[in-house]
Amino acid sequence: MSFQYKNPTSSTILQAPDSVYRDNDTGTNFSVLSIGGYMEVFYLSDLDWTIPNDVLINGGPVLYSGNSIPISFVYNVPNGIPSILNLNNDGISSGRRRLGMQVFVQETDTVYQYTITGFTSLWNAAETAGSIIDLGNAYEVYDDTPAGAAFIDVWTGSTIEGVSGVTKNNARWQIFYGSDVQITGGTYFSGTSDLQLYNSTGGTITISGFTSPITGGTYNSGSQTLTLNSANGSSVNITGFTAGGGTITVGDGTNSYSGVTGMTFSGATVTNNGGGSITVTITGSTGTSGTSGTSGTSGLSGVDGSSGTSGTSGTSGTSGTSGTSGLSGVDGSSGTSGTSGTSGTSGSSGTSGESGSSGTSGTSGISGTSGSSGVSGTSGTSGGGFNWVGQWNSITPYGINDVVYYSEVVILL
Repeated sequence: MSFQYKNPTSSTILQAPDSVYRDNDTGTNFSVLSIGGYMEVFYLSDLDWTIPNDVLINGGPVLYSGNSIPISFVYNVPNGIPSILNLNNDGISSGRRRLGMQVFVQETDTVYQYTITGFTSLWNAAETAGSIIDLGNAYEVYDDTPAGAAFIDVWTGSTIEGVSGVTKNNARWQIFYGSDVQITGGTYFSGTSDLQLYNSTGGTITISGFTSPITGGTYNSGSQTLTLNSANGSSVNITGFTAGGGTITVGDGTNSYSGVTGMTFSGATVTNNGGGSITVTITGSTGTSGTSGTSGTSGLSGVDGSSGTSGTSGTSGTSGTSGTSGLSGVDGSSGTSGTSGTSGTSGSSGTSGESGSSGTSGTSGISGTSGSSGVSGTSGTSGGGFNWVGQWNSITPYGINDVVYYSEVVILL
């Protein structure tokens, strides 16, 4: 059969409640002598359970005054026979230890709770393996099987959360926080855009949906809201905090600015609403004019064309014999000062030689284009009006250009 809880019973029956005289300064017992419940000890070491050296050598029941909260255990390893864990008939207590019990430790000013995670599964496995024997008024558990040994190991272990690297997941004594859960830290993962917040119980809260990296944040103590700002201008509001803050927040409900310690108002109208509450209405001033654009640079002047080469002189004509006069040389085409034509040959009383053609004149350089005019600066926008409602420390009206310092501001743009 699987694990079944039973209310604990004892063979010793009290016929009537024990009592003490009301004027007596003694009690019936110390809390540390109870089975489970709530106890108080002084040192963390009082939560430990150990087997003394003489039992380690000779075996036998572990009866040791150094164990403040002992279990009922018979150590038989030296004798070559299984060791035995004795459980009360409720199935969740042994000796003075009981699952769920709480112990206050004065040394650390902390409450610890005795916990065995997965207890039912461990029990069922050991019972199926035949390592748990039901005696009717109690149980005996043997370490003669792996499942039985695993069940005994969790009872004989006394690991404490936060001591020697032990975490909450593998501790027998876990720190008990009750309902006082606190945020202890957090990590932002830029790769996944997830924000993880860690609480005092070891739990993790993941906040996702950020579309760009977080660049900062503001905690508003009045509304108990944490506003996280991202690089693209969007923000995420986290509520439910109970303390902290104190920084003034100014914004329009979407974008906020922190660290404001003073503001200068021009043309403010202050109206007393009674009870120390005032309304401040401010008309925004005209924006500043944009700066003038720079003048365009002048274009470069064109380069003058190079002069044409002079035409070569025409060769002299051969002398004609009583010939007719030679033809005059043709003028050279206009070039970049073309070369002079060669002189015609003189005829022996013949025709005169042709004149060489003139060189072409050079072309004029292209004129540079004028630079474009600079763009005129845009005019500044007029400032928007906004209202400020909050608690003032006086009802004295403030005039133009008064500097006002205030502790809680709500600005509606």
